[in-house]
Amino acid sequence: MDRDNPTGSGDWETISCLKRRYPKRMCPNPIAIEVATVDGISLADAGNVFYKNDHITGLICKNADQKTCFCRDYKVRFVCHPSFCGRMRDEILFKDDRPLSIGDLRV
Repeated sequence: MDRDNPTGSGDWETISCLKRRYPKRMCPNPIAIEVATVDGISLADAGNVFYKNDHITGLICKNADQKTCFCRDYKVRFVCHPSFCGRMRDEILFKDDRPLSIGDLRV
């Protein structure tokens, strides 16, 4: 999911904003997060400093925290409890098909 662009203060892919934007696609209590740039660069290779990057808040990259550049444009996806995924079968579409470290949990 990609809700924000890094213009202005940075890139804010927070869970609260994503739940408002994608109410049927966001589970109520994610258990993990995966982040990459919208053009597929991994978080480790992106070179940004993050204010927040967790399954409770989501991703916050502040332009003011960057030493040499602005935040890149990020997309996030979440691991949800199986009960949510079963209920959402065939409704969830993501931009990316790379599996998480614990497996590809999309349905």
